[in-house]
Amino acid sequence: MKRTLLAASLLLAVSVAGAGPQSTAFTYQGNLTSNGSPANGNFNLTFTLYGSPTGSDQVGSSVSMPSFPVVAGRFTTDLDFPGTFSGLQRWLEVKVGTQVLSPRQPVNAVPVAQYALSSTISAGSVSNTDLANGMLPPVEGVARGMKVAKEQIVGMVAAVDWILAQTDESLFKESNDRLAVMASILKDVPSVKTRVIVPAVANHYPQLVVEFDPKVIGATPREIKARLATGNPAIEINPHTGATRASQGVDPMPNALVVTAMLLFPGQDKIVGEQIRKTLKDPKSVGTYDPAAGPNRG
Repeated sequence: MKRTLLAASLLLAVSVAGAGPQSTAFTYQGNLTSNGSPANGNFNLTFTLYGSPTGSDQVGSSVSMPSFPVVAGRFTTDLDFPGTFSGLQRWLEVKVGTQVLSPRQPVNAVPVAQYALSSTISAGSVSNTDLANGMLPPVEGVARGMKVAKEQIVGMVAAVDWILAQTDESLFKESNDRLAVMASILKDVPSVKTRVIVPAVANHYPQLVVEFDPKVIGATPREIKARLATGNPAIEINPHTGATRASQGVDPMPNALVVTAMLLFPGQDKIVGEQIRKTLKDPKSVGTYDPAAGPNRG
């Protein structure tokens, strides 16, 4: 199943108690399908936190839900990992029976705005899992777009608390460090030159400009952008890529990609850099491109 890096569906939410200190518990909601249809029955579910996306550094104890009932493909359970959210990045791994769902997904230090897991179980009674679709508030219906779930409100409060604790200097350094990782990966691609800009008007944060000769690469920035967006993992880059005129303080970029890093999780800068490198080295090996699609903005 294709996985998108820079757009994940909200799936986990904090369970908020009454008076007293905030609980670390959160509610996990999921959809489980088998052979394209909603699954029914009891499944053994195991949830484990780790300190890295791939390592063996488990944090705390696993939470097991043996013979957990799934009705019409849906299940909801409360999870709590006491003492594990100390401000460091965590990753959540989910296992259904003996099948570990991959990849692990990043969990914020305060578990209020987590992201969906999507994976495939290739053997046994469960052939496919989709842990995102159908579980997000608001669901479809008349006037539902005007409503906000309590979990989203709590998530926004936590996001505001987090941003108030940051400084412009620390956020810029984080972006610049991630862009430097990408630039290092791309440095030996023929005709490629990289530089970092900070737009003066809008989107005032560091962005990587990847300039190249389309004749040498064999593709235009517009094609590279489309192939990145339809590849696996799918990567969305700045829409000013390939722009033929200035926009909001940024010069035209007719022969350049524009890449931002502020929405990436730790380690994803390397993934993005390697995928861009692969696409520039062999454009047709990544994603698809329709020349008849509408022109790029700018």
